[in-house]
Amino acid sequence: MTIVTVPNLIEVLREQQLLEPEQLAEAARELAPRYPDPQDLADQLVLRGWLTDYQSERVLQGNAGELSLASYRLLEPLGSGGMGQVFKAIHQRLGRVVAIKVIRPDRLSENPEAIRRFQREARVAAQLSHPNIVLIFDADQVDHRHFIAMEYVEGIDLDQLVQDHGPLPLPLACDFIRQAALGLQHAQERGMVHRDIKPSNLLVSWPQEQLRRQKAEGRRQQTVGSRPKSENLLFPVSAFRLPPAAFSLPASAGVVKILDMGLARMMDAGQGPESSLTEAGMVMGTPDFIAPEQARNSHTVDIRADLYSLGGTFYFLLTGAVPFPEGTGVEKILMHQLDQPRPLEELRPEVPPPLAGVVRKLMAKRPEDRFQTPAELAETLTLLGTKLFESPEAAPAAPPPAPVVQGEERLVREDLLIPGEALPASPPASPAPPPAPALPAPEQILHLKGHRGCVMALAFAPNQESLASGGVDGTIRLWEFTPDGPRETCLPRAHQGDVNSLAFAPDGQTLASGSGTLDGAVWLWSLAEHEPVPFGLLRGHTNLVEALAFSPDGKMTASGGGDKTVRLWDVAGKESRERATLKGHTDHIKSVAFTPDGKTVASGGMDGTIRLWSVVRRLWSQGPTTLLQGPWGAINSLALSPDGRTLAAGSMDQVVRLWSVDSPKPILRGEFRSHKAAVRLVLFSPDGKTLLSVSTDGRVVRWHVGSGKPKREWLLPGGMVCSAAVTLDGNYLAAGASDGTISVYRLEEAR
Repeated sequence: MTIVTVPNLIEVLREQQLLEPEQLAEAARELAPRYPDPQDLADQLVLRGWLTDYQSERVLQGNAGELSLASYRLLEPLGSGGMGQVFKAIHQRLGRVVAIKVIRPDRLSENPEAIRRFQREARVAAQLSHPNIVLIFDADQVDHRHFIAMEYVEGIDLDQLVQDHGPLPLPLACDFIRQAALGLQHAQERGMVHRDIKPSNLLVSWPQEQLRRQKAEGRRQQTVGSRPKSENLLFPVSAFRLPPAAFSLPASAGVVKILDMGLARMMDAGQGPESSLTEAGMVMGTPDFIAPEQARNSHTVDIRADLYSLGGTFYFLLTGAVPFPEGTGVEKILMHQLDQPRPLEELRPEVPPPLAGVVRKLMAKRPEDRFQTPAELAETLTLLGTKLFESPEAAPAAPPPAPVVQGEERLVREDLLIPGEALPASPPASPAPPPAPALPAPEQILHLKGHRGCVMALAFAPNQESLASGGVDGTIRLWEFTPDGPRETCLPRAHQGDVNSLAFAPDGQTLASGSGTLDGAVWLWSLAEHEPVPFGLLRGHTNLVEALAFSPDGKMTASGGGDKTVRLWDVAGKESRERATLKGHTDHIKSVAFTPDGKTVASGGMDGTIRLWSVVRRLWSQGPTTLLQGPWGAINSLALSPDGRTLAAGSMDQVVRLWSVDSPKPILRGEFRSHKAAVRLVLFSPDGKTLLSVSTDGRVVRWHVGSGKPKREWLLPGGMVCSAAVTLDGNYLAAGASDGTISVYRLEEAR
């Protein structure tokens, strides 16, 4: 019954032992006469810290009995989910603060044998004792309420951390995964598999000194909006937020703890052989991170399934996106078994190849192709951390003895090999070349902020007065350059997921945007109105759209993407329609371009081929008119000279190549070498005498087309770029970064 009088409130507090004896005596003796309304008295008890808001609410509503669970007194809810509700609680005799997970009744049947199995598994899980695992103290039941008492940790899970702050710095992400691997190794040595590793099941706890300093500086923020969605956020509702200075701390500043270690197995112990952690008929695990073999039979997996899920978690920490962001749960499970996620380097170009190799090896489809133990992964990450992230000041004055260096190098390289690759022989040592002179940075004239996460696509309007940007946050932003500064317009949300490609029509009045999801949608936007509006939807692709281009007259659009097709669209009429589907590529298409006369479309893909298609032909099934193929790797960008006689291609092997294409058989004119990373963008100058190229490491080169020599080189101050665009005159460059910002540079002096 609802509490209506102060004496009733005092009596309930006494019966439920919600206050210490001296607190109860003071409340009855001094506070009760001063506050005759039970609500007012309860508020005073909350202000003094004797009750929590949650306890006060439950007591006044007549539900004080719900606050006691065996030897524990519930303090406040921390979250809820499919398996039950989590509370912060205190052991009444020991005074130890714990997290209590109260299991939903339907998670365990009342079959005595099932309950015994549940308790047996809880005892096994309670044997785990490791700094990187949230400890389980107790598992019991009161009446029909089963619960688990766990270590209470003040922190934030990695899912929420990435949502709040974006992709993590590389050293921090590596250290978090290394710590999780150490916890999994401890569990494996005791015969346990987690079977639901994911970012929300990895909690990072920052040092208490940092927490105290944060409180003292007033930087503890109240959560705004809804309560935490994850049931595994074992921290108060006034959620802990990572301070801005935390990313400057050493990578080991935070301690990662694995949540729910053994809980998946406990839940399964209470189900029949065909049941699961989630709903009946579903697999055990989370579709965004589940290992292929676990989806087929979750009861026979070993620790390598957890390593696959840890690889998906690593991918998320580095990019801010799950490996397969689109589709239903069943579709995602199938993609984990059959498909490869978008290359890590595309979403986070600054990820070094050895680190990308670690993620690929963790997410290998076959368990035997992965790391075989978490300890192996932890050791590899330790060595990589030393080699990749050690500051110059911390480096030793002299190298260690040669055998030690060679041994470490071989260990790291063997761990990063793709299955089936042979380890190349180490070349003989040679004197280090003199350092190359530092490249100048171009003049930065604008720094634009608006996107959350990686900027995936950029395009300058033909008149150079505006810039379009698209990101993994699913937004398209139009930046108009005015004398008073850039004016930002966020277009209405049309794409279901991220925006992967953009292109302006030659008149600048139409913008095309390509989807970064499985729906393969291409939207057309009218920019002639005061507010941009979508007016056309091109549907045909069955995978993400990686490349877009308009014909010189603006009447046709070419698109290419993950379904390995190039599609031509008539967009001049009132209703756009597909004109042709061009097939031949065997992997994702990364670039499309029209010749100046609009009669030919060039396409380049991850299969390392360049195909030239005649737009005026009618028998499309006969295939491309010309095919260029070589050992240069993925073709990231194509450009045709203003006279249409020369084709330029930027590729994964860091080389820019030029072909003469004004004859039936293209002739290789030259290979331009200066880049140290994959070439992302190429563009001819209006007179065709120079060529601009941009690589993923931020190097920009303007080439003499005739001699093949660099005319000028720059290095962008921000380094790695996710996307780039250049104005038609080649004088201005925009670069998109993984933190959602865009930098605009002037490459030539203002005239």
